[in-house]
This record gives sequence, structure tokens and C-alpha cells, in this order.
Amino acid sequence: MTLPLRLPDDLRSAFKEPLGPVYTDAEALLAEAGDP
Repeated sequence: MTLPLRLPDDLRSAFKEPLGPVYTDAEALLAEAGDP
């Protein structure tokens, strides 16, 4: 059985802003990440 999860309305504002940079270019993300 799978239950859908829902973020409570009072917590939605806590997740509006990203915690770090948002990358739209995979190459830039990989360059920034460096070697594992």
C-alpha cells in the first residue's frame, strides 16, 4: 500500500528558498562538484 505524502501548509514557507545554488546546466554542476 502506498500512501501519498503532503507537506503541511505551515511548513511550506520553510522550503520556498533553496538551501544552495540552483544549477540549470549539468556541466556547471559537475565542474563545481569536483571529483568524488
